[in-house]
Formats: sequence, C-alpha cells, structure tokens
Amino acid sequence: MLQDISVWRQEVRTIENMGAAVIFTRNLVTDDGRIEPVRGAEVTANAFSLMARPPLMGRALTERDERQSEPPVVVLSHALWTSRFAGDPAILGKTLKLGTVTAAVVGVMPEGYAFPVRERIWTPLRVGAGAVGPRT
Repeated sequence: MLQDISVWRQEVRTIENMGAAVIFTRNLVTDDGRIEPVRGAEVTANAFSLMARPPLMGRALTERDERQSEPPVVVLSHALWTSRFAGDPAILGKTLKLGTVTAAVVGVMPEGYAFPVRERIWTPLRVGAGAVGPRT
C-alpha cells in the first residue's frame, strides 16, 4: 500500500489532495522512565491540512518529515500532552522514545482533534522509493 500512495500522488490528476495513515500501538517512554502503550498513527503530512485544524502549539508534520533522511518527529494529542506531560508549555523540542525510536516533539494538536479515529500521537508516514519508516 505504501508504494501505491507514492504512485498515486505522482500520477493521479483528478484528486486534489490525498493522504494515508497506518494505525499503530507502541510503547511510549519518557525521561522519567515511565512506559505505557500509546495508540498512534503514521500519517502523510497532508493529513493535517485535510482535517483543517492547525496545531495548538508548534507545527504539524511537513512533507520534509516524510523523508527517510530526516530525524524522527512526533505530534502529540492534547489529551496525551496534558495527561502525560502535565500540559508542559516547553514540550516542543523535547524528545521521547516511541518503540525503539527517539523522536522530537514538534507540535501539539488542539483539544478534541482525532484523526483517523482516537489516536494520541502522530509520526510521519514515510512513503516512496522503498521507504518503510520506523516501525519499531
């Protein structure tokens, strides 16, 4: 499917915008050593623009984040930000571990934002040219 999205983006001309998501559950590990499973989604960057809700803080994912050569980043749900990080306004730029991947927090979505369903964290879906993205 990931290769299909890459091809569709390049060749389909009748659709203005197209996004994709892969749902996951991974362990979230923070500096305090707490570990908890968290439901999230690997999404194409345009998924946020399709939903037309800007982040509460920081930024959403960008097309650049989808590149394999870019460092891992995450966007947090408002619920995760308030429950796990006590609504820390200095969360942007801090790192956390999602599975075995260490990623920087680049954004926090507003309260009530849920895409595709009830995800609490988002990472870039890395598509194209053999990309698979960090799935650990």
